[in-house]
Amino acid sequence: FRHHVHWFLDRGFQQVYFAPVLEAEWSDEVLGALEREQAQLVEDYATAFEAKRPFAIHTWDKALAWRALDRKGKLERGQRMLCGAGASTIAVDIYGDLYPCHRYVFYDKADRDTALGSVAQGLPDPAVLRDYGHIDRDQLGTAEVRCRDCPDEGHCYAYCPALNYALARDRYRMDERVCRFARLEHRMVTQLEARLGDDPRFQRFVEERLLKIFAPGLASAELAAMLGELDDAAVDRLADRAAAIFDRLKGTRGEKPA
Repeated sequence: FRHHVHWFLDRGFQQVYFAPVLEAEWSDEVLGALEREQAQLVEDYATAFEAKRPFAIHTWDKALAWRALDRKGKLERGQRMLCGAGASTIAVDIYGDLYPCHRYVFYDKADRDTALGSVAQGLPDPAVLRDYGHIDRDQLGTAEVRCRDCPDEGHCYAYCPALNYALARDRYRMDERVCRFARLEHRMVTQLEARLGDDPRFQRFVEERLLKIFAPGLASAELAAMLGELDDAAVDRLADRAAAIFDRLKGTRGEKPA
């Protein structure tokens, strides 16, 4: 695993994002090997940062940013597990069927019971989309433990309704495999903060770079939820205002609008 990450970074890729194939079976032996490889990668990340060499691991950088937001009190409990499925994304498969996101297309291609209609019928009912976009955290949990009662709840960002559907046919049922990898990520990012957290340069890196990259996603999710509550008259007013702004911009011919 460590070698594969270096393979891409050594060839000029700006960042690497990795995620486990959670649908697969993971033995304790294989999971332990993965953790050892990631622990070595944590040291590589820290060493590269201290040497001012680029070493961007998107997976951990995002977690670092969200932890910083959490410590600042800017990450509400309900925001820790954000998903744009249905709220800010819709996927269309090759048959023209609509789904809440691209992952549902593959997880539900046999049963098609999460399809939201088709392009021939127009957009789905907004109430249905709001339902997919809304996350009732009190319903989330494994077969044994509700997420709200889990000791790791405060640092878990592992919610994916499509994956839950694929593994348990229920978007609110968390599979224990998901929890195991969420805890693994938590341990790795904790080690990374312990290694670099006292370095002022690292603190500035999180504040001035990572928060600018990852914090806007929170605003996007909040905006999607807000737009879902607008009535038709408010939508029409916003559409008219947007059209007026675009007309004004086109009329400036490159000049800065007043």
